[in-house]
Amino acid sequence: MTRVFDEDPDVEPEHEPGGHLRPLGVGTVLVTLLIGVLLGWALVSLLELVDQPLPVTPWTMSALLVVLAIAALVAARRMRAALASRKTRPSSETGVAALSAGRAMLVTGLLLAGGHVAYVVTQMTRLDIDLHRERLVGGSVAIVASALFAWAGSRLERACQIPRDGGADV
Repeated sequence: MTRVFDEDPDVEPEHEPGGHLRPLGVGTVLVTLLIGVLLGWALVSLLELVDQPLPVTPWTMSALLVVLAIAALVAARRMRAALASRKTRPSSETGVAALSAGRAMLVTGLLLAGGHVAYVVTQMTRLDIDLHRERLVGGSVAIVASALFAWAGSRLERACQIPRDGGADV
């Protein structure tokens, strides 16, 4: 169990807060990934229906996702260390901001990964053409980068949890 950040860790609240924030569950993660696949498939189908070429996934997007994932992992590590320390506890606003960023990264990464799965699958039947191979490789790299981005968001989200009882009594 977790609880909301307290301004004064030594004062117990008179009553439990009205809401509880929990990390996204496995079901929500799988549904979000499936929605990404369906949206990706719909976009690819729509572009083919109107006879428009599929874009090639830019390498810069994948690189940016990896850089942001590394930054989130560093932030998660710092948040976990700050929560364990009695001297440098983060404020409630910092905790909520980190939690929101982590959750947004998780959902965005899952949607991007799912969409690129559909994109890559459509390119697998046409590997004899260089452009389709380029799309397959770029899309595959984007899947890995998006999955890393989502995982880093999940780590950041979970780093904001404060144990109800245990070592770091906050």
